[in-house]
Amino acid sequence: MEELQSIAQEATTKFPDDIATATAYAIRRAKAKSWFMDCVDELVSRSIRAMICDFRHTANVAMRKEAYGYGGSAKVVAGSAVAEVASSYYGYLIAGMSLGTVTGDQLPAIAESESANAAGHEFNARLCRALRPLVPDEKAVRDCVSERRLRTLFIKLSGREEAA
Repeated sequence: MEELQSIAQEATTKFPDDIATATAYAIRRAKAKSWFMDCVDELVSRSIRAMICDFRHTANVAMRKEAYGYGGSAKVVAGSAVAEVASSYYGYLIAGMSLGTVTGDQLPAIAESESANAAGHEFNARLCRALRPLVPDEKAVRDCVSERRLRTLFIKLSGREEAA
């Protein structure tokens, strides 16, 4: 699995803006390896797990939309299967568990983990907002912002200006 991860990392580097091409490249490279078939069961398991996570996310979003958690009622109503899963707020999924089963001693760790995830997304949002005035509509970041300036921006936005 480590060699497969190396191939995936290589594909990511080689095709940073095209997931489909990177995926096809990695699959071609991996299938040529003698160990590939040994990885198939785990790959299928991971794929099914990702599908389950997607479904759970869809159920969470439907529940939050119903509770006006996304700025108003939903314009598109979730299908009956999703609505059935999302029918109880105890079924809200957080940190891989339904909220109804979370114990009090687990709540602080879950809160910290969720805050850390949110902080990463918030950093990305601040970075995009800071780059917008520097990058014209039809230009790429690399065409308008030097690596040095980008590094300085990362440091500034992460609150570590003193480390520069």
